[in-house]
This record gives sequence, structure tokens and C-alpha cells, in this order.
Amino acid sequence: MSFDSSLIEEYDCRHVVIVRWTQSDISVIAAPAAVVAFIETVGYSVGNKTVLSINLLIEVNGIRLRDVTDFMKMSQDNFTNSELLDLLMITIRLELPERLSAIESGFDMIKKGVEELVESASCEMFGSFPSKVRRNGYSDIDINIQPNMTSGKVRPLKELLANPTSVISCKLTSEELRMYPPEDIIRILYHCFHSNEAFRKEFDVRYVPARTPILVFQSNKQGKIKVSYDVSVYNHIGVDKANLLDEFIMKDKSKDNKMKNSMLFITHWARSNKLLSGAYEEEKLKTKTNLNSYIFNQLIIHFIQAAAAKILVHPQAKYGSRVDEFNFDELFSDHCKFLKEFFKYYASFDFTNKAIYGKQAMQKTTLLNVHGAKVTPLMIMDPMDCTHNISAKVTDDAVKLLNGLIRNTLYILKQKPFHLNYLLETNRIAVAMMKNKETKITVTSKLINGIEKNLMSVQLPEVIRSAEDLMLLLTRVLRFDVNPHHEGPSVPDLNNPGGAIFNVHAKTWIGRRNIKRQLKNTHKDLSPLQVDVMTSDVYQYEDPPVAVLKVCFSAKERTTNLEIIIGNVAEVRDAMHFLMDQFVLNNLEFLMEHGIQSISNIPTTELPQS
Repeated sequence: MSFDSSLIEEYDCRHVVIVRWTQSDISVIAAPAAVVAFIETVGYSVGNKTVLSINLLIEVNGIRLRDVTDFMKMSQDNFTNSELLDLLMITIRLELPERLSAIESGFDMIKKGVEELVESASCEMFGSFPSKVRRNGYSDIDINIQPNMTSGKVRPLKELLANPTSVISCKLTSEELRMYPPEDIIRILYHCFHSNEAFRKEFDVRYVPARTPILVFQSNKQGKIKVSYDVSVYNHIGVDKANLLDEFIMKDKSKDNKMKNSMLFITHWARSNKLLSGAYEEEKLKTKTNLNSYIFNQLIIHFIQAAAAKILVHPQAKYGSRVDEFNFDELFSDHCKFLKEFFKYYASFDFTNKAIYGKQAMQKTTLLNVHGAKVTPLMIMDPMDCTHNISAKVTDDAVKLLNGLIRNTLYILKQKPFHLNYLLETNRIAVAMMKNKETKITVTSKLINGIEKNLMSVQLPEVIRSAEDLMLLLTRVLRFDVNPHHEGPSVPDLNNPGGAIFNVHAKTWIGRRNIKRQLKNTHKDLSPLQVDVMTSDVYQYEDPPVAVLKVCFSAKERTTNLEIIIGNVAEVRDAMHFLMDQFVLNNLEFLMEHGIQSISNIPTTELPQS
């Protein structure tokens, strides 16, 4: 039992009580008064307006994401991170016996229906549900219809499409199943099942045109467990993909096969952080990312090969010989080391220009020229079909979200102590951690060639990830201008020890409150970030400049170093404190999710003349 987490802004054990019953204690649930009495006996006051929600820990599609998070929070102090990851994976594999019974019943009905329509065909499950190493409490049910022999007459396709229900009395032959395009076979089968009253009573049947066309059977009986089946035809590539994933996991020779749980955890991490939809209605994404678990599995397989520094996967070999043996323990020692290395690798991966092609990270333009693959925000080529970009439909916004989550996850993993449950709420936890850190600014004076120079070092927050990010903040928010006697500044200038030289013509960090108030009055629809950025646009330039600075960026040290050529050291320090501790901190949640570069999409403005 738990309160709805949306009732509170921050999780606090004094506000939320979670009570778990074992199956032998289930009778307690029937007496709400006993529940309230128990809570009050341990020192909590339950008012008349207190909202209590009672739900089973394991439901139709396994455990809910929010319950997993609750469970992890309660368990963290009793287990090491690696033990907790293993425990979590056991939990999300739990299934209701009633669901298994419903799946078996539905599958038998679909299989019998196929046998009545297709001659000499097998109807077999594939994918994560029948897998010994990838199955979980919400696994999809994938079914493939495969011809067992090449025989039978072949009718013209036009004739079958014109009268698809004719196969009810004269079955599709194995040769027709093998010869004709899967989308046409699926369309024919759809008409047959849709016209069958017995199937209409049990299922909602729909045809989904896709690269691999499928028939979706969704159980529809009121009061019965809802199960969905995806049926494809002659889908040997889909079966091979599933088998390859299973074989990759099974070829790990580490103690307890750590690859199995690490791979499953990455997918759960993606669901918990809203990169993938969950199994329950409230866990569905409001905006589709078009990411899927197969994409994350391929990210893992590419990384493992990069870490091993050798090709482990041979897609064209026979099943059983497609993956070389490897040892997770030798590569990473434990789950936490794997997670740190995995997110570190992809935090520095150039998703803009690079594509994943097996073990290799190749230029996207190379794949365009060699395979004719369309360049997309995320490019991962399918190991079973090197011309197919499995991430072709992933949106640019989804890649930005993925990038931000990867970097925030790595930031959490670097903290000491680190708690695994933090990764299930990555952005919220990362923001909270960063808000508790003050910007470190160090000022020194040095005598260089007989000239005293004032130098400043500013520790950058994790959200500022590149020289491009720093450049945008300096020029748009602080309104630093290019020195006309200096060529640049450009991003490469910031990356070089020589840095870039800026003139400071406006003290945009002073007196912002009244300008913000005016902007809010004249532009009612602006977000806080838009108001903050546009406020800087309004400042008038002063001449001569109030300061001249040389600025450079150090990615390794995560600092920006400034030399104050002209100007007051205290004023420059105030400017940097404003930028880091006010502007960035006040907008941290949005910037962590969308990136600093999202600022460039905000239009400039002027206040109306009074």
C-alpha cells in the first residue's frame, strides 16, 4: 500500500508509509480500519483526508514501476548495490500464475485458428517470453507462423486478396505462405480472423503495417486478464534477432551470468526514466520517443565488444556459433563497474556524427555512402541486416533526452556513496544533488613576465557539457561580445589554452528583477527560462567596456579559466556566480532534460517603450 507519490514534492519517509502484505496476510486488506490502526501504532497520525491506495505488489503485467522504486528505497540500506540489482531483477521477473494460464489459453486458440487457415505451418512463440534469460513479468507475446514444407498449389495473389476469406474453406498452402509478401498474407489472415465470431468474442484483432507486418490479438473479455499477442509470418529475421540476444547473454561465463541482469537493468532504467513505455496505462509515454528495448540491447552489445576490444558477434554464423564466449567478471568485476563504464562510454559518444555498426563506431556519412542508409539523429545498424537502421524513427528530442539522462546517470554514479535506487529517478536525483553544490570560484594573482595578471577558475556544473554550451551561456545570457581586435571567438578558441577574448559591455547580472516583472506583464505565455534569457536581451550596452576577458574551457578539469585583462575582479566574480548559482541553478531541471543548447531556440526581445 502506498500514497500516490504526486501528493508530495519530495520523497520523505515521514510523509509516505508503505505497508506490504505477504499472501498469508492478505485477509488484513479487507479491514481498512486495521490498516489505519497499524499505521498509527508506529507513530503516524492518519487524518480524515489522508488518501490511502491499496494495490497488489505483483499485478497482471508484473510489478509497477512506482512500486519498484518504493521497494528499492526501502531495501537500499540492507543490500550492497550489486545485491540490490540482482534482487530487483528477481522482482521484475515475478508473474501471476493467472497471467501464465491466460497466455497459454489464448496462444492455444490462436494456434488452432492458424492451423485451420494455413496448411502445414508451425505456430511458435519467440522473443523475451519463451526466453530463459530475458523473460520478465510484462514480456510481450510474439508468435511466428512458419511453413514446415514446400508444397501445395499456388493461387494468384490478386485472387486471394480479392476474396481473402476463401482460405477458410481452402487453406493457404505452404508455398503461398513462402512465396507471397508477408504484408499480403497478414492482410488475408486479418480478414479471416475478423470474420470469425469466436475470435471476435475473445480478441480485438487489428492489422499493423510495418517493416515486419503483424496481426495484434488483444484479449477483450470483461473481467479477464488482458494479454496481447503479436503474430507475424515467415519472420525468420525476428526469430534470429531474439536468438542472438539469448545467445549473447548465455555466452557470458561470469559467476551467476551477470550479463543477464545487467542487460535487464538497463532496459528497466530506460522505462523508469520515461525513455520507454511501461506495461501499465499510467506508465505510457505522453510523447513517443520511438526507442525500444532492442535498441538498448544493441547499445549494450556494442559497448561490451568495445570494452573487450574484439568482435564477439558473428551474425552470419550458425546459431550456437554466432557469439564468442566472454567473461563479464574479467571485463567489469561487478554490476556497478559495468554501469559506470557503460554510461561513461556513451556520455562521450558522438551521437551527432557517429553510427553504431557492430563493434565499430562509424561516421554516419560512411553508412550513407556505402549502404544508402538515411542519416538520422540516432543510427544503430541491425547486426542481422546491416542495411537496416533500427533507430531510424527515433526523434531528435528523444536523442537529446537520452543524452541528458546518460550524463546525469554518470554524474550520480560518480558520487560517494552511491545508491542504485537513485538511477530509477535519474533527473530528479541529479538536480537535487547539483542544487546542494555551490560553485567553486578561485581567484589568484600571478606575476607573468613582470606583469601582474588576475586569473579566475570557475568549476562548471555537470549540465554545462561542452565548449559550445559555455559559449552560448557567455554570449546569450551574460552578453559577452567578441573583441573586435581578436579573430573569433569560436568554440575551438575556448578549447585552446589561448582562449577567446570577450568585451563585456553590459552588467546583465545586476538589476534583473524589474526587467523580469515587465517582461512577465507584457508576455504572459513565457516560461521562467524564456523570461530569464530574454531579460539579458534588454540591457543597453556601455562604452567603453566594463571588462575585457580571456576565457578558455577545460573539458578534462570541468572548469572555465578567465584572465581579467581589464575590469574589476569582484564584478567578474559576481557575473560568474550569477551565471552558475542563479541562472543555471534556477533553470536546472529544464536544462538537465533539454540541454543548454535549447536556449538558442528562444527568440530575442525588446521591452516596449513607455
